[in-house]
Amino acid sequence: MRTRHLGYLALGLLVSCADGGEESTPDSEVLVSSSFNFFSFRGLPGFGSFPISPSVVFPDSLEINLRDDGTYTFETSSGEGSPQTYLLYEDGRLRIVYPGGGGAPSVYWDGAYELVRTDNPDLFVTDRSSLSNSQAIGMLYGTQIDTTVANADITGPWHLFSSHVVFAGTGAVSSPNNVGLNLHGAVSVVEPNGSNDNVSGSGSESSGRTVTLGGTLGLLTNGKANLTLRYTDSWSSQGTEARVFQAAVGKDVVMAVDRDETDGEAGMLMMMRKFDVPTTVATLNDVAGDYYVGAYTTFVNPSNPGADGAVGTLTLSNTGNFEFTMVGSRGIEFQYTGTFVVAEDGLLTFTVSGTSETWRGAVNRDYKTLVVMDDVVENRTNTELNFFFAIREKPPDPPAVR
Repeated sequence: MRTRHLGYLALGLLVSCADGGEESTPDSEVLVSSSFNFFSFRGLPGFGSFPISPSVVFPDSLEINLRDDGTYTFETSSGEGSPQTYLLYEDGRLRIVYPGGGGAPSVYWDGAYELVRTDNPDLFVTDRSSLSNSQAIGMLYGTQIDTTVANADITGPWHLFSSHVVFAGTGAVSSPNNVGLNLHGAVSVVEPNGSNDNVSGSGSESSGRTVTLGGTLGLLTNGKANLTLRYTDSWSSQGTEARVFQAAVGKDVVMAVDRDETDGEAGMLMMMRKFDVPTTVATLNDVAGDYYVGAYTTFVNPSNPGADGAVGTLTLSNTGNFEFTMVGSRGIEFQYTGTFVVAEDGLLTFTVSGTSETWRGAVNRDYKTLVVMDDVVENRTNTELNFFFAIREKPPDPPAVR
């Protein structure tokens, strides 16, 4: 059942708290030395009055460097920031200390790091602390920088998921579709050929419309990529919208952020490579397991729009049941339960109990990460669209043989 109720999630170190400077930070259980292409999409808890202003969201593209001394740095085109502490636990939970600055306390951003797979891991953290000097909340996600990515790594069929906040402009119709739009679909990528399109496919949008997708995906250095995706909707007066993403290619994943706020929207995107059916097929038993999950939420009621970030767990059973247990920025626990099925190409279909919503998702081909997209606009006051990213929990090592 889909429920929200007051309470605190029993997730141990995943519960966020402020660091007032008096309490010492424990040492990280796992030390790593790795750099990631890193993306951020955060928004203000309240967007203000409709129509939505671009000033309420904060998309960003940067790098995060984790060092084997237990510190990390953020790196942008302006340079590298000062080292801060991270805590990586043996089960994959990740916590980074984010400095408050300006007299504000430091806070914890909680998430997960993919420890089950040693090559090209992914990670995420969630910002759930709306402070006076940093009010935005949301999700940050990344994939390890791969200097060996070649064109062959991006060709083929992909599942695609995107989430956008919409800046409809003065005089726009007051509608959830003019606050946020989520989409799930599929595309095929062929070898880049100059400026010609090498991405094509289609998707289903939270507006209820079918959208034709096309555009270009081209690789840069260090796993980075440029992605321009055209959303063509014959119902819309805008016809075709070209959205420009800064992207990165990981192992069977593309992660991206749309930072261009001048074209009417900004948002985030992920692609999961499809399984090579019939050579390899996704199975329920392989997908089943326990995951750590982060979420970005857009509240799309034009009378009360806003954003949230959440963190928690996802359990997928080998009998086809699921349970999300999450906590958002206000410390309010909420759950989603229901059933799910797995298609051979890795597509996940979730049926949410209580509301009978149908969500779509996709699992990575080694079953270590997955995306879930809530693109259903419910007929209720606090209607919301969610974008989930999950990383499999690392099981404990077997006891040593004596």
